[in-house]
Amino acid sequence: MWQNINGEWLWMDQEMGYEEVERERFVARNRLEPYTYGDVRDAGRRLTKGDVALGVAGGMIIAKAAPRVGSWLLWMAVFAVVFMVFA
Repeated sequence: MWQNINGEWLWMDQEMGYEEVERERFVARNRLEPYTYGDVRDAGRRLTKGDVALGVAGGMIIAKAAPRVGSWLLWMAVFAVVFMVFA
């Protein structure tokens, strides 16, 4: 069914068919997909301020550590190549 939303005509499926309902039930029952629609819809309600703070802090720590770890691995690779070539 076409609906005018904010001046733009969009196709809106007003009801789910029998097959779609059965597919959702089958997937939820057998856990074929890692997340169901309900999981995605409820994720914002389960997310706390502490979870966000932990994610931001972890991201900042990893962002600072990544170049150091990467450069260390690069130097170890250079030393290993030099050792294998000249030893």
